[in-house]
Amino acid sequence: MSKIASISAAFRQLVTDTETAIQEDSTVVFPTDVPKKLYFMQGNVTEIAGQLQKLTKSPQHKGKKFPLVALFRDIKENIEDTRIKIKAHLAIFTLTQENYSSDERETKTFNPILRPVFEELVNQLQNSPAFNAPSLKEMAIEKYDCFFYGSVQNNKNPFGDRVDAIDITSISLTLNNNC
Repeated sequence: MSKIASISAAFRQLVTDTETAIQEDSTVVFPTDVPKKLYFMQGNVTEIAGQLQKLTKSPQHKGKKFPLVALFRDIKENIEDTRIKIKAHLAIFTLTQENYSSDERETKTFNPILRPVFEELVNQLQNSPAFNAPSLKEMAIEKYDCFFYGSVQNNKNPFGDRVDAIDITSISLTLNNNC
């Protein structure tokens, strides 16, 4: 058994804790066609796109993809005695419509789904003993609100699904090490 903390396991638990908090918060109201559930995937963009396409082809799992928190790998780790310092790249995705205007995206995907998930994810990080309960300043979050994700990347959406996203391109975290 490895003595070095698992980044994957820590993020998976973070997403589970975020989901639980959102489900318990009556002020967070997802649209009726969006389950108050979060899904987690990790890997590079190509791997995550492949996983999503497999789910799309499965009648059982087609609707079990979004809202999605994706942890993009590779992550540089600075391993010390009792902690691992990382800069992670993750994103929060939800389904959207290609023809939505920016105002519609604000009211239909960002305000009811993406921002509450992002805010609760940050809240869970700030209260997480696994991540050393970092402050906002320590996390130094860099993010983009991506209206129709992929549309600015050579007009190519890597996931096939039409999604809006909060793309957290950099977040500095310290993971407690088990050593």
